[in-house]
Amino acid sequence: ELEAVAASMGVSAPNIAKLFSELDIETLGFLTREQFVVMARPGRAFRLGNMVSEDQNIHIYELRLYSAPDCSPSSRLVCELPISSGYYVNWTAAQAVGTEDEHGPGSAYDGDLTTRWVSQCASCPPMSAFIGCKFDEELQVRCV
Repeated sequence: ELEAVAASMGVSAPNIAKLFSELDIETLGFLTREQFVVMARPGRAFRLGNMVSEDQNIHIYELRLYSAPDCSPSSRLVCELPISSGYYVNWTAAQAVGTEDEHGPGSAYDGDLTTRWVSQCASCPPMSAFIGCKFDEELQVRCV
């Protein structure tokens, strides 16, 4: 059924596999057809990932995306749907002060240098951690 839906939209098999391997149905529930159509379209997501092994968690305090190669302020893109491969939660601190989402992907786009995204892996193999953004329309990120 999945292949039939994807084929009708021109989505390639590797993209289908990647799309659904990253979904957490337990948490998010099933996608509607409309959500699938938006998520599967090319140019709708940007990901910044580790190309080499990292010995520690990756920390990103602020991430700004631009559609122009010169990072001109007028080309800044707003990220309304941050995505990541996962994030670190300090459960001891989170339970004490209620800050479970302090290190989630939205923290890298909030304009606050006291918050940050922290990768879920403390020793990250290549291509295992990413942060990014999904967009409602097709666009290109040309400057980070």
